[in-house]
Amino acid sequence: MYTSDDKKRVAKAVNDAQLVFWKEIAKQFPEITTGDFGCGETVQFELACREAVGLWVYLNKYRSGAEILIRFESYIRGERCIN
Repeated sequence: MYTSDDKKRVAKAVNDAQLVFWKEIAKQFPEITTGDFGCGETVQFELACREAVGLWVYLNKYRSGAEILIRFESYIRGERCIN
């Protein structure tokens, strides 16, 4: 179901969104004049963003609203994670 086109679009959307995200962070902290961020943290942030957006695409493009609601309610009750 989740296609290679979806994967490419997620990667582009995440990249574009991160640029806006970091621009806003810099705007909120004008006293900070460098953009240093560790390599490991950069990779973790990238992977977390791609996972979140990929899950969002999958749930909203390939699943019905009722199925998502049932799974989400199960998740809230502490049952296993959405899959």
